Amino acid sequence: MKLLLALFASLCVLCGKSFSADAPPIRVLVWDEQQAAQKSAYDGGFLGDTIAAYLAKQPGLKVTSVNFAMPNQGLSDAELDAAQVIVWWGHQKHGLVESARVEAVVQRVLDGRLALVALHSAHWARPFVRLMQERAKADAIAQIPAAERATAKFEYFNDNPLGKVPRRDAPLTPALRHEDGVWKLTLPGCIFPSYRNDGAPGHIKTLLPDHPIAKGLPAAWDIPRTEMYDEPFHVPAPDAVVFEERWDKGEWFRSGPLWKVGKGGVFYFRPGHETFPVFKQTENLRVVENAARYLAAQLPADAKVAPPAKAKAAAPSGRLALPHTENFTVAGRPAFLYLPPPEKRTTPQPWIFYGPTLAPYPDNAERWMHEQFVAAGIAVAGVDVGEGYGSPKSNAVFDALYRELTEKKGFGAKPCLFGRSRGGLWTSSWAITNPARVAGLIGIYPVYDFRTYPGLQRAAPAYELTVEQFTARAAEFNPIERIAVLAKAKVPVALIHGDVDKVVPLKENSAELVRRYQAAGAGDLVKLIVLEGQGHNMFEGFFRSQPLVDFAIAKAKAGATK
Repeated sequence: MKLLLALFASLCVLCGKSFSADAPPIRVLVWDEQQAAQKSAYDGGFLGDTIAAYLAKQPGLKVTSVNFAMPNQGLSDAELDAAQVIVWWGHQKHGLVESARVEAVVQRVLDGRLALVALHSAHWARPFVRLMQERAKADAIAQIPAAERATAKFEYFNDNPLGKVPRRDAPLTPALRHEDGVWKLTLPGCIFPSYRNDGAPGHIKTLLPDHPIAKGLPAAWDIPRTEMYDEPFHVPAPDAVVFEERWDKGEWFRSGPLWKVGKGGVFYFRPGHETFPVFKQTENLRVVENAARYLAAQLPADAKVAPPAKAKAAAPSGRLALPHTENFTVAGRPAFLYLPPPEKRTTPQPWIFYGPTLAPYPDNAERWMHEQFVAAGIAVAGVDVGEGYGSPKSNAVFDALYRELTEKKGFGAKPCLFGRSRGGLWTSSWAITNPARVAGLIGIYPVYDFRTYPGLQRAAPAYELTVEQFTARAAEFNPIERIAVLAKAKVPVALIHGDVDKVVPLKENSAELVRRYQAAGAGDLVKLIVLEGQGHNMFEGFFRSQPLVDFAIAKAKAGATK
């Protein structure tokens, strides 16, 4: 048997393929948006499945094909953790890929646990764009004198380039300039000034014949029908360009650029349009195969070992533990779940969405409340997003928890949201973004105005903005300025707050929410309990409020029936 394996490996080498029978397989995840238009060029099937089927037949590759319609959009932590290389095809749904899934891909590439092969219109795939932004930031820092890097101040522009096609004479991006003591970086547009989808043939030339990605490929080949992209391509300068593509009308493109980003790698292969059978052509498939092998080989050694089965996550020390507690991860973040006793569970399961989930929270002060919830058949769940202060990035993780519970565990579509202190920013921000998913809102001295706590300077980093940028855009993000969305959606609210709270002032937070609900004609939907003489403290009356608990139980149950 060993003789046969050795003979097979030798044949693979003679055919231009490196393969060791003893080496663990390279784990490849093929992600496809799956447009219906692909079927006309791929025999009634999908482009991603076609690529995956080819790769799966090659020695030394273990391939999984996923798509946008799957749970977690095909990008679950388990799928990503099991992969070394992700091959990405996207076109029309770039903006619909959830931020948490995008960041899950990006962080793994930066950490050297994953590499990305982006195909054709994936120049605007959000993981590709984000990775080009990270490379641009690293390149910018490298341009600054070493002695100044630790104290350099940056402002970033063009952080969302999707849909913005530049003029041919527009300044190239990324671009760095220094003004008034600040380094101003215009992030890459990941786009080009001209394209033409007339199916004219493209002519590929191998620029680096000795590069592993060019292995076994001819010096030149033609693609009978393809879409044209024309330079300049607004991306950071590549570390290498393996292929160049030209068209008979004079256009050209760097069709095989390669970058190191963090500890991982990114390769972009340009040929395509989903209506042309570009990835039924052997040479183009071989490029994808070679890129997957090369990028996997460049990853750190620990990324080449398949991950072991994960043990259940442990609860952080200090957090309240109840008899039916589950600890797990979602979107790469620690999460908890307090379940009712088995005999009290129902489907759909009513639940409360809690914030802030941090190492010490929920804490023992809330024990009575959570015991009341589970005894009434209500589950409680939360996910630790760090000091997110209601930022879009933290909301993306909340989205992931919501999907995990509603799509996989049979939880109700509308939880009641519970925000304690700064958790009010967490819960209200998510509620404002998702009013149709909210049965109600409760709060214990909740923050709704981040100008009062934690203040603009402390909150700005969570929003990935400078203090100046954050100040200018405060009304865009501040929950209290957008609370009318909840009033219009008829979301009921119950709050408890002390009248001498100096950390989270009553007037600017809970009382202001009441005022704005009243101004929107929805004042009857809000109940505010004011505790006289109480500040931001551990007074038992905050945590043993029967009206607050009864409200939450009723709204959670109602949300599981809608």
